[in-house]
Amino acid sequence: MIDNSFVPLSPWEEAFYKGRRLEAEVAIHAARLRGNLDVVQALEACRLVQRSHGVNVTGSPLTTFERFQQKIGNTSEPKQALTQLLAYAELPDALMLWILHYRLPQLIETEEKIHLLQRLAIHLYLKFPARKDLSYHCLINDPTGSLNKGAPQRMLKPRDWYTNNQPYLPMLQVAWAQGRYEQMFISAAAAQIDGRYFPISDHNVRAFSIIGEASRCLDLFRRLYEASAGDFTIASISNLLFISMGLEELPYEFLEQLCTHFDQLAKKMLGSVESEQEHIAEPISKRLTINERPLLVVVSADLRNHPVGRFWLPIARTLKSHFQVISVAGHPRDYDPIREELRQLSDEWWPLEANEVPQMASRIRQQQPDLFLDLGGHTADNHPVFLSQRLATVQATYLGFFGPTYACCCDWWIVDQALMQWISSSYPGAESFWALPGSSLCYLPQLHDLPAVESIRYSEPLHPVLGSFNHTRKLTASTLRRYGAILHDIPDAVLQFRSHSFHDPAVRRRFLIRLQDAGVAPNQLQPLPYARSASEAMADYGRIHLHLDSHPVSGTTTTLDALAMGIPVLTCPTPYYAGAISAALLQNAGLADHICRDPRDLSSQARWLTDRYKSVASRRELAETVRSSAVCDTDVMPRMFVEQLQLMLNQKRAACS
Repeated sequence: MIDNSFVPLSPWEEAFYKGRRLEAEVAIHAARLRGNLDVVQALEACRLVQRSHGVNVTGSPLTTFERFQQKIGNTSEPKQALTQLLAYAELPDALMLWILHYRLPQLIETEEKIHLLQRLAIHLYLKFPARKDLSYHCLINDPTGSLNKGAPQRMLKPRDWYTNNQPYLPMLQVAWAQGRYEQMFISAAAAQIDGRYFPISDHNVRAFSIIGEASRCLDLFRRLYEASAGDFTIASISNLLFISMGLEELPYEFLEQLCTHFDQLAKKMLGSVESEQEHIAEPISKRLTINERPLLVVVSADLRNHPVGRFWLPIARTLKSHFQVISVAGHPRDYDPIREELRQLSDEWWPLEANEVPQMASRIRQQQPDLFLDLGGHTADNHPVFLSQRLATVQATYLGFFGPTYACCCDWWIVDQALMQWISSSYPGAESFWALPGSSLCYLPQLHDLPAVESIRYSEPLHPVLGSFNHTRKLTASTLRRYGAILHDIPDAVLQFRSHSFHDPAVRRRFLIRLQDAGVAPNQLQPLPYARSASEAMADYGRIHLHLDSHPVSGTTTTLDALAMGIPVLTCPTPYYAGAISAALLQNAGLADHICRDPRDLSSQARWLTDRYKSVASRRELAETVRSSAVCDTDVMPRMFVEQLQLMLNQKRAACS
């Protein structure tokens, strides 16, 4: 039974829980003067208010609801728990306790949990408008990140957080997901210099990657890592590997250190790695029968309307008749036509939550697959940790990442022969290369929202128009220096540029300043508005004569978009995949003469290409040439890829036997 005399809230408590702390403090002193609070109660109330401001107070003052819980005791009986909730329905503590500790654990389906958390967040937002921190408490309990893009677009100052400031990290992640990079950076910095303790965050460091400061970003991450490597999770190590692979010079010693650490964390997550011979030989003799399709497991967070999904779909259409395919798909709540077709092309479709990787590894191993293909590597939300344990006879990585995984149980990294001429000796200690005889990518213009060649609208300005549409992460200092040199040498040229990150005005403004610092005259700069749709983004290519590639990480999808729209790409390759992929694409498209092999020749090459493709007819002809080349061949390339997978399996079987 509930003691109803204990339920009513005092005026100071009602004010406090609704976010009016000053009013609550005045009410505490007034109640003490009137004799409604004794000294102990008043002291405890003041300490609670102090703690909500971040002041370290002695002891641990209990809230009224916590005392209420102690008095009646916790219960696992839903009806009794609901009765406790109703007694204190005006307290956010009570509502959150009921939802997070009683109701949420009873739900099995992730969709139900996400829906419940969303409703709770909205309710708290509306019921307690002065308590700006409350809705972020819900995000702590959502490991999927599904609520981030729809969360409130406001950044809390340190004083806005009550006693529990753990939701500070989800708030920064919300800003990251919504593309509010300047606000994220300022809020992260403000929390670290505030007097109260906030959890350590890497979001202020992450912000440097958005503005093309990859080297600075890695330097800061590396300092954090060397100071407290034990605090780094396997996802953080993966992030460090991603940044390291995009530098002008790979830090090999640091890469080796990171890979060793990654392997150690992988063993803790998935268990000790089994003997390769034990795990390969047994399943082969038991599983394979004559005319049976080998079992292929494909894992990626990007089996959706994403460059990886769009490149994979033409291959998946051919795989169906040669392999049994299990697709393990991250971002399980995303839905789009590409994801739906990939689901239909799979024999089985297994959604993957970020917190279910060990269970998924066990489930995959139980299937005894013949091939395991990772399409993500060390990119966001992907799990190369699967390649740290022997799950299949053949294990390979392909497509989504611009480097090898260095995973201990990855047999091959699938590239192509055009890439091999640039990168063959660049990754000591990594998994072996498997070089496809043709293009490693299959680009289907319709999947990338390109219009038919005859309907492309081209501008015909009298002066050269250069373009840059790559992500701002790739607009490094060396990229901007190259742009500055080219535009200085071609003074009648203008640069039209846009990027996904430019929907944050602060990012756009920064690059306008940096381009001028790099030597681009203000009259040569023509920033384009953020493209709201894929069709608008494609139409921007019709404005330019030449697309400038980035350095040291070149474009991939952007390069193919430009070429298939009839716009040549000026690239100067590096010895690494990240900087050589554009050159390989040009070579596979039959445009090897477009590649600039010496950075000193960039300006002359730019002038030659703009003159060559100045006319509408020449650009339209280039679009036709590229779309009929090997990189857009949706028959030959997928068939070749299937044959190469079969060859891999046969080669590994022969080695094991």
